[in-house]
Amino acid sequence: MLDYRHVTTFQRGWGYWQTALADLELVTVNGRHLLAAASELIGGGLSIYAVSGPDHPLEQRSGWGFQSDFTYQRSPELAVLHFGTQTYLHQSHLGGAEHLGMGVRENGSMTGFRTIFPQDVIGDRLASLGQIPTSDDSLIYASPQDSLSLSIFHTDKGKGLVRVHEYSFSSPHFSAQSILDRVIDTMAGENRFLVAISGLGEFISTHQITEAGEILDSNLHYSRLGTGYSVPADLGAVELAGRTYIILASPGSSSLTVFRLPANGVLVPTDHVIDEGFTNFQSISAFDVVSFQGRSFIFAGGTDGGITVFTLQPDGKLLHLRSISDSFEMVLSDLADIETAVIDGRIALFASSTSETGITQLSFDPGTIGITGAWQAMQVTGSSHNDMLLSLSTNRVIRGEQGDDILIARHAGIRLSGGPGEDIFVPRNINGRIVISDFEFGRDQLDLSQLGMIRSLYQIRFHEFDGGISLRFHDTRIDIFTHNGRRLTESDFTNDLFPITHYNPPALELDELIPAPPPSDTGEHIIGTPDSDVLSGGTGPDIFGAGRGDDTVSAGGGNDTIFGHGGADELTGETGNDLIFGNIGDDVLRGGEGQDRIYGGYGQDRLFAGSGADLLHGEDMNDILHGLRGQDTLNAGIGDDRAFGGSGPDLVLGGTGRDHLDGGDGNDTLNGGEMRDTIMGGPGHDVVAGGSGPDSLLGGSGRDSLTGGEGDDRLLGLLGVDLLQGGGGNDSLFGGIRGDRLEGAAGQDMLFGNQGPDRLSGGMGSDTLFGGIHDDLLFGGGGNNVLEGGKGHDSLFGGVMNDTLSGGIGRDILDGDKGRDHLHGHAGNDRLSGRIGQDIISGGYGEDTLIGGVGSDNLTGGAGSDVFRFTSAVTSPFHAPDTIEDFLPGQDFLDMSTLNLAFIGRRVFRGDDQVRWGYHARETHVAADLDGDGRADLRIILNGRIALTADDFLL
Repeated sequence: MLDYRHVTTFQRGWGYWQTALADLELVTVNGRHLLAAASELIGGGLSIYAVSGPDHPLEQRSGWGFQSDFTYQRSPELAVLHFGTQTYLHQSHLGGAEHLGMGVRENGSMTGFRTIFPQDVIGDRLASLGQIPTSDDSLIYASPQDSLSLSIFHTDKGKGLVRVHEYSFSSPHFSAQSILDRVIDTMAGENRFLVAISGLGEFISTHQITEAGEILDSNLHYSRLGTGYSVPADLGAVELAGRTYIILASPGSSSLTVFRLPANGVLVPTDHVIDEGFTNFQSISAFDVVSFQGRSFIFAGGTDGGITVFTLQPDGKLLHLRSISDSFEMVLSDLADIETAVIDGRIALFASSTSETGITQLSFDPGTIGITGAWQAMQVTGSSHNDMLLSLSTNRVIRGEQGDDILIARHAGIRLSGGPGEDIFVPRNINGRIVISDFEFGRDQLDLSQLGMIRSLYQIRFHEFDGGISLRFHDTRIDIFTHNGRRLTESDFTNDLFPITHYNPPALELDELIPAPPPSDTGEHIIGTPDSDVLSGGTGPDIFGAGRGDDTVSAGGGNDTIFGHGGADELTGETGNDLIFGNIGDDVLRGGEGQDRIYGGYGQDRLFAGSGADLLHGEDMNDILHGLRGQDTLNAGIGDDRAFGGSGPDLVLGGTGRDHLDGGDGNDTLNGGEMRDTIMGGPGHDVVAGGSGPDSLLGGSGRDSLTGGEGDDRLLGLLGVDLLQGGGGNDSLFGGIRGDRLEGAAGQDMLFGNQGPDRLSGGMGSDTLFGGIHDDLLFGGGGNNVLEGGKGHDSLFGGVMNDTLSGGIGRDILDGDKGRDHLHGHAGNDRLSGRIGQDIISGGYGEDTLIGGVGSDNLTGGAGSDVFRFTSAVTSPFHAPDTIEDFLPGQDFLDMSTLNLAFIGRRVFRGDDQVRWGYHARETHVAADLDGDGRADLRIILNGRIALTADDFLL
């Protein structure tokens, strides 16, 4: 769908300015593409590179060191400015450089630092700066580092700078150190806006401006509105299907948030996704957006080594296209910046790192973009190119036709047909049926991430049928018919169906948090005193300010907003969709009926959901959160928290601290956080993920999916048919009483199947697997593993390294696979196969079958009538024969039945396909001539001098 190639990683050139590169910027001078790079101040400078094309490697053209009188403020940030025919690079965050620009020529040479602004007008500490071309020269917008304000200047043909407007922010919600970290300009309809973000202020703001630079109107969107972003650091704007969208990158929440920017400037959140360890934008530090032929692409990277690529749907949802992991050839670890541009029909991407030297250049081929949008028609047909088609309620059939198409089904009763090409089908969570009529297995993709809170195949019910398969999640039914009539099975699908998780942001506007009119005596604005107050609301949408005492608030009916303050407050929303902020103090917050949003604030708070689908945020310190009957979201926040989900299908998130999470009844999704968490799924089919710490995960009584994540985790499935995945770290997995599936993944893991017919897979490390009681299936995987079947008829498969397999009690199957393995059957009639490698095999008690396989093996049958099987010369060749330690004639057998041999006793070979035996010192040798050349091709050594007869062979 979006192919890419690694063009080069540039790690040579002039000076030392490719180490610790802080910012990249693409510059166009007279139609020539150049890449500018700024390194950190100490020993650093600027460098310019020629970009001849998306698939042509960078070529350095010039370098220029920073002036010795520059002082460090923050990492340098570049801005491209055009004055007349001159192009300049401006550097923010460098003391002494605020009024200067570096001239750049078409050939990539630099002219030196020159004064481009009056220093007394532009100021001496800049956080962000940009330029807007106008019919009368241009506007310059800038934000300082010492105040929360935004200034707009008018330039006079590059000769002067006149301040047109200054806007200052004022709110008790902002910290004293808040500034505007980044400002961009964009259009929404016919209106031009400046869009700004503040990391410490935790907000994004929009400012409509005139052609002359006057600010007409300003709007703010706070993170506390519940959208989920934290510490916003970067943003970009795109236009798609006639709408303007703002994409916000926030390292504090490792998230991307999408807002629609309408013509009135009031931001409307449309999507919010978080890096959950399966993508590559943890603590997002590099970000860029680019538009090409009506399609938008978003590139994000962070501290986890790689880049994740999204496209934007016409409804403002992000769609994951691919994730690119760091490699030895690239510098994608701890990314500092990403810069993209469309050049010659491809997307050229350049990336720099804070911990590695060089610039990585990638080239992306989006193909020929086709139609992007939605139409009011019964049948919608795409083009022969790569279309993105979004369903409307009037649609019944959408056909992509040729090309690599993206088909998004938002309504029930619709049929999707991709046609030839590599298509992506994206069903939404609906009440009804969606049909995919021509799925090409191995080429087409199915993206189920927009079904809702779904992360595992175990949340889906599969119904196989001839010609396809049916998938069901809650009330959504997806019937998939293959293009060639192939039957699909559950094993054809993996968790790649869920590349990201969408957290649907609340559609709040500013007026719902901060009332526009002042308080009045109408009873709708109820303000407390500094004492301990008891406040009650009516049936309308009231707004409460509780004051500094230990207050009690009962909001009553209506969609109410309650602000606690200092003190231990007890705030209750009662009926209606309420918004409750505890703020400072150890508070008790209750939602009541309706869909409530509750924020604990700073203090050891207790939060209680009501009967609706509520959102609870513990925020700072050690909190206790309780869900109830609805589909609740509990976000514990910072501190050692306890969160209990309730009876609905809840989402429970741990955060920073040693948290205790309990999903309660219902099919819940629980995620730990950064430290040692204890997470319990409870009754219901739960999805439990541990996070980065050494966690303890318990599944409960349903069909649960447990994933440990990073850290040395402990997973216990308990009563249901569970999936346990260890993740990174040395994990311990315990299956429970039903037939469970345990997967160790990376690390040296210990897996215990316990009761039930279990399936255990060790993963990449040197693991220890215990099957327990029942008929179990054990796979060692990579590493030197120890596998013990326990009771039951077990099957054990070693893996590629040197493994130890013990069958236990029962009729077991042991397969060493590759490596020098030790196989022990113990009690029962076992089948032991060494496969490839020099193996040691012991049957134990029972009538066992021993197969050495390729390699010089040592075989011991043990007590009972055993069979030693040889199927070809390579299983025991003359030069590297197997040795049988305890062959007992009349009881044990040499099985060569597949070779069609004739027994000739101790006589010499007279033809092909003959087997004989003889004494050699204290050993008995059995030899077989398979090709008639009179020489033995197969040889077996029996320990001791044993007289053999034809009855000792199975021929």
